Amino acid sequence: MGTDTLEQFTLFDKCESIDTSKPLKTCVKCNKTKPLDSFKSYGYNQKTTGLPSTERVCKSCANKRNSQTRKLKLSIPYPDKNYKCPICLITAEKNNQRNNKWCLDHDHKTGKARGWLCHKHNSALGWFDDDLEFLKRAIKYLEKYSDNS
Repeated sequence: MGTDTLEQFTLFDKCESIDTSKPLKTCVKCNKTKPLDSFKSYGYNQKTTGLPSTERVCKSCANKRNSQTRKLKLSIPYPDKNYKCPICLITAEKNNQRNNKWCLDHDHKTGKARGWLCHKHNSALGWFDDDLEFLKRAIKYLEKYSDNS
């Protein structure tokens, strides 16, 4: 067997068989296209497709993420009652009135914890993909339209 044939067999071994008769979705984390039952479902979206509304991340990636988060939470102590969100300075008491718990913010690329934030601002950083350039442009945008300028 030549090296070209061996390479073809090696590539073939890495291929996954996907049943295309079922609806498929691509995971935003691993970029693999998988059947819908590989994603956590939230019921059915009857208005548009009639297909299940699902998470954007497949169950496999979600399990890895959740495991990573659990390990980080075990190593970083939960904030005490005097703690404030470093972004909005909300107190633990007001955060609890919102029915929020502190969220352990972490770098999704490295997995390293950065600190505890209120849910609102932990989500905000996530929506900005932890990207400093996005945040800098957002600040410039807000400065442009701010009454404080």
